[in-house]
Amino acid sequence: VVGDSSHKMHKVRAIQLFPRGFMYFITRYLYKFFVAPYRGVEVVGQENIPSSHFLLVANHVRDDDAYLLITILPWYRTIRWLADYERLRIGTRTRQFYDKPQFFSFIGKSGLAGSVRLIVSFVASVVSVYSVRLSLVIQVDRKRKDKQMNLHATRLAVNTLNAGGIVGIFPEGGVQHKHNLSETNSLGIARLAKTPILPVKIIAGAGINKVIIGAVISAEDVCIMGNRIDAIVMGIVESLS
Repeated sequence: VVGDSSHKMHKVRAIQLFPRGFMYFITRYLYKFFVAPYRGVEVVGQENIPSSHFLLVANHVRDDDAYLLITILPWYRTIRWLADYERLRIGTRTRQFYDKPQFFSFIGKSGLAGSVRLIVSFVASVVSVYSVRLSLVIQVDRKRKDKQMNLHATRLAVNTLNAGGIVGIFPEGGVQHKHNLSETNSLGIARLAKTPILPVKIIAGAGINKVIIGAVISAEDVCIMGNRIDAIVMGIVESLS
């Protein structure tokens, strides 16, 4: 069982200081002022954001969803995202950048152009990976092979919530490869921490992104959802309009 002693709470707060917390705010403001205006963002239900701790649960439609959602919170509040460690590998991210036509549609894949594309993809992956790693991310193994990593992640997430912080998660997993929610229990940390859940739906359009923030699911309701908590909460997320 995860403890919530003052020593552990102090440790969680200390993690949010420089350089990790600093990088979080740098990333937040870069996205807020240089990317969000270009994408266009409409937020509905911002008044539903609690002033205390909660687990933020959202659907996953684009690679930058996490950056989008941190901009809807007040500047002094931070989200610790649960992220698959495999997606934070430079090799993995390099392949993703290299294969995505929307990033480098003007650079071919053959000959010298292919070499340039690979170098640019590598540089972009290094920037992407380290900006995420230094932004209060909690790494998990979604394939559940590294039990020690997941145990540590669970403890850190629960301690963060018990200390009054915010943890964010995309239960579906990646944008392209969705998990079967009936077989997962990734939101079990909310039951362990006895914390409320804030459901959020992201609608990505050609012109503007819409973020719908639903009513908070109380800690009492969270605790009675059982092992189908992922499917139940994501059903609530999908129903938001």
